[in-house]
Amino acid sequence: MLGKLIRYEWKNTYKICGSLLLFLAIMTIVVGLSLQTPFWGGLFTGNGRAVADSGGWGAATTMLRFLGMILYFLTLFGVSIGLFIYLGVRFYKTMYSDEGYLTHTLPVTSRQLLNSKLLVGSLWSLAVFVMIALSISGMVFAVASTVISTVRDYPEWNSIAPITYGEAFGAIWEVIQEILGEAGVGEILLQLAMLLVSVVNGMMILFGSITLGQLSTKYRVMMSIVWYFVIQLSLTLVNNWILMPLLYSGMAAADWEYSGLISVLTPGNLANLMAQLIVTIVLYFLSNYIITYKLNLE
Repeated sequence: MLGKLIRYEWKNTYKICGSLLLFLAIMTIVVGLSLQTPFWGGLFTGNGRAVADSGGWGAATTMLRFLGMILYFLTLFGVSIGLFIYLGVRFYKTMYSDEGYLTHTLPVTSRQLLNSKLLVGSLWSLAVFVMIALSISGMVFAVASTVISTVRDYPEWNSIAPITYGEAFGAIWEVIQEILGEAGVGEILLQLAMLLVSVVNGMMILFGSITLGQLSTKYRVMMSIVWYFVIQLSLTLVNNWILMPLLYSGMAAADWEYSGLISVLTPGNLANLMAQLIVTIVLYFLSNYIITYKLNLE
């Protein structure tokens, strides 16, 4: 039955969530292509106005490109926040509003309901994270490509800082090596585990806050928001008082000549991982208990 719930949840969320991902992909392509125009090449060489004029680009077109960049960054923010709000609203409606009466008449347990929504929500959250990472990487490549091609077209720049695509990617690889250092497989797997746990933790905080808010007889939505900020504030305090000292101690004891950034951050990240796991587990069982024994539908 859990499999059917997961398929049903996925079927009812993919249109909105998929549309957000598609919109981000389109914005990345459009803005990335706009960075390849003569205006941006002139901007990097300090001759933006001349290039814009010679290429027939007016002030209005130039302004549109800047607005496109602003819209792109707003899209990054809007997609992540939009998905978060959508999943929260859907969880509330299907679990605690009038629609919740139908949901809780299904021949399934409260744990199965919670598991299906947590799994699907986490998968969408992970998909958005990956999409944003790919989008930013694509934009960085677009900017780097413009800079490289522009420098190669200006001899006076090329004599100062000769750049080829091979040199550019070589520099990027050096940065990656600095980050990795001599990190072992276990330390790299820890980073992947932190990513997955952070995704599930974010969804569980959202669903747990909404569930705790339903214990109130009035202003349930407002109380859900209050609970969310209380939980996040508590995690921030724990991070500042307990986790950050561990991070600083790891940085102080690290041999920076051989240790990469991952190795240096491992003690603090491990503590952070444990903290997120504890919060996720507590909120999961607390939410399941409330849904099972303290359900208070509108």
